[in-house]
Amino acid sequence: MVSKYNQGRVTYRHSVGPPIGGWNTRDDVTEMPRQDAETLDNWLPDTNKVVARKGFEVFATGVGSGRVDMLSPMSDAANNIHLLAAGGGTIYDITGGTASSIRAGTTPVAWDTVSFNNKLTMVNGSDHPLEYDGTSIAPANFSVDGINPERFSIVHLFKNRTYYGAVGELAFWYTELLANDGILTKFPLHGIANRGGWVVAINSWSVDGGAGPDDYFCAFTSEGEVIVYAGSDPGSDFALVGVFYIGRVLGNQVVAAVNGKLLTATERDYVFLPDQLQEEGGGFDSKLSGAAKEAISKYKNFRGWQAHYSPSEGLLIVNAPTGNATSIQHVLNVKTRAGTRYTGINAAVWADFNGELYFGGYDGSVNRYTGSRDGGSAITCIARTAPALLRSPSEKQVPSYRFKFLSDGTVAPTTGLAWDFDKVAFTQSISISADYGSVLPADWPFDWSSENERRQEWQRGAGMGTYVQGFVSLPVSVPVSWQGVDYIVEPGGDQR
Repeated sequence: MVSKYNQGRVTYRHSVGPPIGGWNTRDDVTEMPRQDAETLDNWLPDTNKVVARKGFEVFATGVGSGRVDMLSPMSDAANNIHLLAAGGGTIYDITGGTASSIRAGTTPVAWDTVSFNNKLTMVNGSDHPLEYDGTSIAPANFSVDGINPERFSIVHLFKNRTYYGAVGELAFWYTELLANDGILTKFPLHGIANRGGWVVAINSWSVDGGAGPDDYFCAFTSEGEVIVYAGSDPGSDFALVGVFYIGRVLGNQVVAAVNGKLLTATERDYVFLPDQLQEEGGGFDSKLSGAAKEAISKYKNFRGWQAHYSPSEGLLIVNAPTGNATSIQHVLNVKTRAGTRYTGINAAVWADFNGELYFGGYDGSVNRYTGSRDGGSAITCIARTAPALLRSPSEKQVPSYRFKFLSDGTVAPTTGLAWDFDKVAFTQSISISADYGSVLPADWPFDWSSENERRQEWQRGAGMGTYVQGFVSLPVSVPVSWQGVDYIVEPGGDQR
């Protein structure tokens, strides 16, 4: 006999796509868009899928024995591309994967660099600036009054002039046209910067997305202002575009040019310029704003903050040091601006070289971002999806569910469900073998109600509620793509 309370209840299957909207640390979980994720570690959102991030392998060792303070490519006069690294007070050429010392006795601090005129110019705010031409390294030659060039900590190339910023100075210096060094002219910003302070970063953005006459020069101050100029010659045609307050910037290393815009790490968020300046009321917080505020509040005094755009990977990486030898990364897919968090990569500095992404660690090593393992170890990918109603605003049960993966081999996820914004109610682990040992089909070809050994990716659910969230923790050693989650839904509760 069927109870009258069960009449009309229809068990159905509902599919939820993977969280291509990315990690959302801005919105309350009760209002989070369905395509987002409350937790997303080591998963990279793409346009229609979410993939496990790449791992890394050692490229070079012996860049000192601790933190790598610089990683920078440069092109010499013969069009040979070099990769330089610094650590432990020594600068190395590591182009071929072997650390070859080219300059010892420098201060072990972070360097800022510019590659121009077949030379790499290097400044660090402590030592006299250096230049490397691919063969020899030597002190840069300056003709400048009123400042010791050792104080230069910022170097930037803008419209074929080299610009310098100095510790504690509300000004910048610029060279003659097509010069790395030589005669420098001071451009003071007193009376322009409304809040005072000093220049902490110099960069530029472009209206058309490339380098050209419509580029704008930007000087960031320690008090949170960005001073924007149009023109090509500070001595004759620089015109003030505006002075904008965006919040304090963590330093020159956390301003990155990407597709004609600037990503800037401020005390409250990671913001894109000029987008943030063009929005009435200052624009909207990004989905990573919660993570940005927390990380900057906790870790802003550690060395290693950097924003890096990798065109080879299509990623915008904010390296956030969490200690003296540890870090995490907040990462955006540039194509979709969906974000995620990388854990397990203790990077101190990032750079692109010969079309690949590299990072320097805290142990004198430089590593290539590649493969599916972190130095031989599995990558742990974790996610907690946004809450979903599964088509029904009423209370329900999920007697079974499955996470759908495409993989080059067997995967062994631990999964679970959370109900009504609470903690995960339970977890369970299974091993899912690829069909014929190769690829898992995104949609299983058999009727979903069948039970057999080949269908072991289905897992039994538990609990009851209105909103459900899926949880997965997956050790990855092969390429894996997450295609979504299928739920078998059974209406529950008193429906009189």
